[in-house]
Amino acid sequence: MDKQSQIPASIPQSVEEWLALVQREEFIDSAVKSGQKLMHVAQTAYESGSNIRPSEFLHLRAFWDIKSGLDLMDYLYRDNDKTEYRGYVSPANDVKAAELFSKMSRFWTRYLEAIRNDLGLATDIECGGWETVRFLQEMTCYHIKPSQNTPFKGNVFKGGYSPADDDDGDGSAIHGLRAKFENMKLKTAQSDETKMGPHGTPYVEPFHMAAKSDYNHPSKDEMYPNTALLFLLEEVRKEISAEVPLFNWILPRLGLHLLASKPNSRKNQNFIKGTKTELMQAQVDGYLCRRDEDQDEDGQSSNFSEIPLAICEAKPFVRVQHAERTLRQETAEMACWIAQHGHSQEGLLQRSKSGRYRRLMVSHNRHEIYIIIGEYGDEYQRYIQGEISLRGTAPVERSPDFDAEANKRRAQGSGSYNEQVKTLPEGRGRPTESRPGPRPAPAKPQTGNQVRSHKRVDGAAANKPPPPTRMTTRSQTPTGRNLPPADEFLIMHQFGPFITKDAAHMEHLVRRLIGFMLQLRDSTLATGTGQAKPAARALSSSASVKKA
Repeated sequence: MDKQSQIPASIPQSVEEWLALVQREEFIDSAVKSGQKLMHVAQTAYESGSNIRPSEFLHLRAFWDIKSGLDLMDYLYRDNDKTEYRGYVSPANDVKAAELFSKMSRFWTRYLEAIRNDLGLATDIECGGWETVRFLQEMTCYHIKPSQNTPFKGNVFKGGYSPADDDDGDGSAIHGLRAKFENMKLKTAQSDETKMGPHGTPYVEPFHMAAKSDYNHPSKDEMYPNTALLFLLEEVRKEISAEVPLFNWILPRLGLHLLASKPNSRKNQNFIKGTKTELMQAQVDGYLCRRDEDQDEDGQSSNFSEIPLAICEAKPFVRVQHAERTLRQETAEMACWIAQHGHSQEGLLQRSKSGRYRRLMVSHNRHEIYIIIGEYGDEYQRYIQGEISLRGTAPVERSPDFDAEANKRRAQGSGSYNEQVKTLPEGRGRPTESRPGPRPAPAKPQTGNQVRSHKRVDGAAANKPPPPTRMTTRSQTPTGRNLPPADEFLIMHQFGPFITKDAAHMEHLVRRLIGFMLQLRDSTLATGTGQAKPAARALSSSASVKKA
């Protein structure tokens, strides 16, 4: 099962796919589709970020870049002098992260041993604080078995195979597979078998997104993956607390607001400067924040900032089970974050060579953890804050000077990014593969107020021709189409899954999380709002630390 087949076609993975979805969405203004009118973020009626509909999602102008497998993040995480690509983390912080990772506590080492030994819910006090992390990770997969005929739900069913494929209808296949798979362990190579990857990192066996099956039953409650993720992140922070003494990952649900300027009227597209309207709220399941000094002058306790440095999302089910809803919600959360706090330098990873911004989201879905990097340019930030309108079409350019191939590359990303993507393994993560378009889905029932609101946006909806039954596939944009550039979009780069029951996966994840936290610390220090900067970290002093 390839990575694209696991993502619904209603979630665009390129500018071309986004444009095609705009054309077939009935609640988008027909004047926007024809190019007679520009698209504005406030042209649709929003619900909450957790219940976002197709028209609202498309007005957020986002597409997803799915990178399956752990090793692909290494290609985009670091700088590459040959392609002039700038990664998410600076070289100094990358080296420092490797040094800190090599000095992690014995409790961390014991935690990894407990995963390898598959201790389940048994207690190992030698894990220290990491024991709570492991217990909560186990609880995301564990369920009381109500009867002998119910499939066991404590283990992880490896992706890509559904028991229903071989079921004759009498349930015999399910029962046979239970005996075969319920004691399956996720194993990685022993140290003497370890292969090295292209970046000097030990090779880790990648997994596809987990299959939707009886064996990957949802967690009993979203509380389990939510607390498991926050305890993991906070335990990592504690391991490097000397570098980030006033940072914390905290649990309170934080509301982020899509605040945008609105036009004076439908006919007058001039914006009322300084006037913002809340269009939507999206709540995240936790976030990384800085706090004041431990006590203020009056001896009062610390205050935690409500400006997130990174955000978290948690779901009790595997990602594939509700991929469309989950990816739309995560897009809404990232867009609201940018709309509300985009002018702040806090919460930014290293900017790209072309100046695009990067923000970090960590998503925990049952036994899977994903790293998501939201990347966008100045034009997108102005759009999502309602300051400008952008086109939602790709008009035909008839000028002989128009370079269609160069235009398409700009729609994929900057020049250095496109060069870096070429270094990825063939067929993995490259933006050249095609996939079939979506089948039209029945419209979600809406209230009378919602229907009337949509009609005000698109009064000509009833008179337009019916939408096509299939979306234009990737790489089929006609020559001469002037695609909007990538800087006008939010690109959601997804990496993973990292499997919580695989020790090698957790090592890889934690090593990267340390680098991200160091980079976020530096962006906060640049604003003058963080703690006193730690002692200078000379790159040469850590040069002997092997990259991990």
